[in-house]
Amino acid sequence: AAMGVMGLLWRVDYRRLARGGTIGTGAVVLFGAAFALSVLVLIPGIGAEFNGARRWLRIPLGAFTLTFQPSELLKIALVILLACWLGRRGEQVRSFRRTFLPAAALVGACVGVVAVQDLDTGAVIGLVGCCLLLVAGVRWYHLLMLVPPAAAGFVVLVVMNANRWQRITAFLHPWEDTASTWQLRQSLIAVGSGGWWGKGLGNGTTKLGFLPEDRTDFIFSVIAEEKGFLGGA
Repeated sequence: AAMGVMGLLWRVDYRRLARGGTIGTGAVVLFGAAFALSVLVLIPGIGAEFNGARRWLRIPLGAFTLTFQPSELLKIALVILLACWLGRRGEQVRSFRRTFLPAAALVGACVGVVAVQDLDTGAVIGLVGCCLLLVAGVRWYHLLMLVPPAAAGFVVLVVMNANRWQRITAFLHPWEDTASTWQLRQSLIAVGSGGWWGKGLGNGTTKLGFLPEDRTDFIFSVIAEEKGFLGGA
């Protein structure tokens, strides 16, 4: 299905998104839809909650249900919108008031909406946004102004959040026997037990109830166990 979608989009001229309006009608519509969906996710009863986080929309399709994460679309939409806009700024791209402030506010709004429930994706959006501004020609010392709010956001969203802070400490001390390090320890055991050539496709044991999220976030551990260093590489 993903290959089919990729093949379809490959045939579409992406420059159509930049046509019309002062920025590009297609880029604005795409971003507006992605941002609106990302806000809807935060509304109880609309956004679907899994593992204590509300990041998804559930779309019923008859006997099946499609689960969609709007923040993934927002990552792409923000890149397209900023590229269309910054590409037309000319010399004004170096202006603090006319370019940096509105761009920083736009990126900040996206990070703020996403990071509440999905810090990882929010951080990626912020980093990609800053990279786009730098490549477009925004003065580098203007970007330094984003460091204090980013640091404050880290304190509020990570240090003051028990679950997220436990993930940091688990990463630093993976072999401590605590609930927060369980998945990390099991993943390392899976990777190490695969050796050079692995146990063979389908012969892994870690996925038999030992490793949570073995089909999603930690699927690489299963691959490394069954196909070894070679398969992981």
